[in-house]
Amino acid sequence: MHLNTRLLDIGSRSSWLFYVAYTLLIVGSFVSSLAVGFSGINAIYALAVALTLPRLFSVRASHVAILITLFAIPALCACFLLARDPMIVVFAVLLLAAKDLEFDSIVKHSLYIVGGMLALSLVFALLGVIPDMVLVRELHGRLVECHSLGFYHYSKVPTYWFYLYLSYSYLNRNTYSLLKHVLWLLGGLAVYLICFERLRFYLLVVAFIIFAIAGMMKNRRLSHSWRCASMAIYPVLFIISVVVAMAYTPTSGFFEEINTLLSGRLRLENVALNQFGISILGQSVEMNNSLGLTDSTQYMFVDAAYIYIPIVYGAVIGSALLLIYTLAIRKAAKNDCLVLVLAFACIAIDCLVGNQLLSIWLCPLPFYLTCSAAENVSPVSSVNKPEIMGNAIDNPMIR
Repeated sequence: MHLNTRLLDIGSRSSWLFYVAYTLLIVGSFVSSLAVGFSGINAIYALAVALTLPRLFSVRASHVAILITLFAIPALCACFLLARDPMIVVFAVLLLAAKDLEFDSIVKHSLYIVGGMLALSLVFALLGVIPDMVLVRELHGRLVECHSLGFYHYSKVPTYWFYLYLSYSYLNRNTYSLLKHVLWLLGGLAVYLICFERLRFYLLVVAFIIFAIAGMMKNRRLSHSWRCASMAIYPVLFIISVVVAMAYTPTSGFFEEINTLLSGRLRLENVALNQFGISILGQSVEMNNSLGLTDSTQYMFVDAAYIYIPIVYGAVIGSALLLIYTLAIRKAAKNDCLVLVLAFACIAIDCLVGNQLLSIWLCPLPFYLTCSAAENVSPVSSVNKPEIMGNAIDNPMIR
């Protein structure tokens, strides 16, 4: 009893350390994506992990969870050493440290800080304080100027806007406002007309439509087929992505159409799989995504998370990451949180063209797996609060 009391006391006192660490991670990760030459991100990662370690010792876990952790630690260390990328360690530590914290608070924390910093960076870019790099490329048969708006790549602002929209939609899941969602869509259109990140804007439109549908059926319970489909989306899209990338051939009109639709991503994925292969525990891979290359053949970067993660972080960590997202969307479906299920589905689709699975500073939704889920306000629901909260944390992996 005395030990449990001490653990609870440590946990309550260390929760603020989590938010300090999470704030540092958000600010450091955001600044590192700006075109300001910031090179201290690894120090930020180390400090964030150090601040959250006290909370890890206060987390109560089942024997199964402890056993899984003991097997995961060597895999994480091996991946860190082989891939030379600490982000996977930061992701794992913060995910565990968030256990039993309020999920909505973490999402708000990310939304407000990232949104505020994005607004400031855009102002600084317009004032010329931060350089606005411009890439001229062909889009829909005409040349367009893709503005980075202060970031090192023109895709950053559209990506941030999209993920902020997902967080906003979740936090306002019980009070849908068509006007506010239209404003988000118009903001995304303005970003598209400046940055010309086509696929991200298309996905924003898809998210807008499905959230509008969700707003009309927010009081409905999710069926068994919904839950099965939600659990299948990540592994199914992963298999499709890998199979199509491996089967790609430039002489095939069908594959070339897909490659054109994906802005040349499919060809690069095929090259990466043939050149590097999928490792077991990770590998250090040199890629080049610099803008303005005089020779386009020098550009070599894999955007799709389904391809990039197993190549760089290995099959073991890649499978574990897919499992984490699958369990998280399963928990959302079990708790009848339709908006969150759809948000996870949008992330799964985004993984075909982007790679934000480890970016918990921008995409805080994976915290749902370990956090205490907020109650969905539903006037027709007959489930009482204790039952909802019980379902929200009912997961044998983290209990």
